[in-house]
Amino acid sequence: MTYVTADIRTIADTLSAKPETAPQKGFWGKFLETLMESRRRAAEREIARYIELNGGVLTDSIDRAIEDRFVFPKR
Repeated sequence: MTYVTADIRTIADTLSAKPETAPQKGFWGKFLETLMESRRRAAEREIARYIELNGGVLTDSIDRAIEDRFVFPKR
Protein backbone atom coordinates (compact mmCIF):
# COMPACT_ATOMS: atom_id res chain seq x y z
CA MET A 1 0.00 0.00 0.00
CA THR A 2 1.30 3.46 -0.80
CA TYR A 3 1.16 6.51 1.36
CA VAL A 4 1.24 10.02 -0.06
CA THR A 5 1.77 13.06 2.04
CA ALA A 6 0.36 16.36 0.91
CA ASP A 7 0.53 19.84 2.30
CA ILE A 8 -2.96 21.20 2.93
CA ARG A 9 -1.93 24.59 1.49
CA THR A 10 -1.00 22.98 -1.82
CA ILE A 11 -4.37 21.28 -2.06
CA ALA A 12 -6.20 24.49 -1.14
CA ASP A 13 -4.21 26.47 -3.73
CA THR A 14 -5.04 23.90 -6.39
CA LEU A 15 -8.73 23.93 -5.58
CA SER A 16 -9.01 27.73 -5.44
CA ALA A 17 -6.94 28.41 -8.57
CA LYS A 18 -8.91 29.92 -11.42
CA PRO A 19 -8.72 27.99 -14.68
CA GLU A 20 -6.65 29.54 -17.44
CA THR A 21 -8.91 31.15 -20.01
CA ALA A 22 -7.98 32.39 -23.43
CA PRO A 23 -8.35 36.09 -24.01
CA GLN A 24 -11.62 37.10 -25.65
CA LYS A 25 -11.45 37.70 -29.39
CA GLY A 26 -12.27 41.12 -30.68
CA PHE A 27 -14.49 42.02 -33.62
CA TRP A 28 -11.84 41.46 -36.29
CA GLY A 29 -10.70 38.17 -34.74
CA LYS A 30 -14.27 36.85 -34.78
CA PHE A 31 -14.79 38.21 -38.30
CA LEU A 32 -11.65 36.51 -39.61
CA GLU A 33 -12.51 33.22 -37.91
CA THR A 34 -16.02 33.30 -39.39
CA LEU A 35 -14.67 34.10 -42.85
CA MET A 36 -12.14 31.26 -42.73
CA GLU A 37 -14.80 28.81 -41.51
CA SER A 38 -17.12 29.89 -44.33
CA ARG A 39 -14.38 29.39 -46.94
CA ARG A 40 -13.51 25.98 -45.49
CA ARG A 41 -17.14 24.84 -45.68
CA ALA A 42 -17.45 26.12 -49.26
CA ALA A 43 -14.29 24.23 -50.27
CA GLU A 44 -15.58 21.04 -48.63
CA ARG A 45 -18.90 21.37 -50.49
CA GLU A 46 -17.08 21.88 -53.80
CA ILE A 47 -14.86 18.84 -53.22
CA ALA A 48 -17.86 16.72 -52.21
CA ARG A 49 -19.65 17.81 -55.40
CA TYR A 50 -16.57 16.94 -57.49
CA ILE A 51 -16.34 13.47 -55.93
CA GLU A 52 -20.05 12.89 -56.50
CA LEU A 53 -19.79 13.91 -60.15
CA ASN A 54 -16.89 11.48 -60.64
CA GLY A 55 -18.48 8.30 -59.33
CA GLY A 56 -19.02 9.07 -55.66
CA VAL A 57 -15.97 7.13 -54.48
CA LEU A 58 -12.72 8.74 -53.43
CA THR A 59 -10.03 6.92 -55.39
CA ASP A 60 -6.34 7.70 -55.75
CA SER A 61 -6.88 9.31 -59.15
CA ILE A 62 -9.72 11.50 -57.85
CA ASP A 63 -7.58 12.42 -54.83
CA ARG A 64 -4.77 13.54 -57.17
CA ALA A 65 -7.25 15.44 -59.36
CA ILE A 66 -8.68 17.24 -56.30
CA GLU A 67 -5.18 18.16 -55.21
CA ASP A 68 -4.32 19.45 -58.68
CA ARG A 69 -7.59 21.31 -59.07
CA PHE A 70 -8.23 22.76 -55.60
CA VAL A 71 -5.00 22.69 -53.59
CA PHE A 72 -2.48 23.69 -56.26
CA PRO A 73 -4.52 25.28 -59.06
CA LYS A 74 -2.72 26.38 -62.20
CA ARG A 75 -3.42 30.03 -62.85
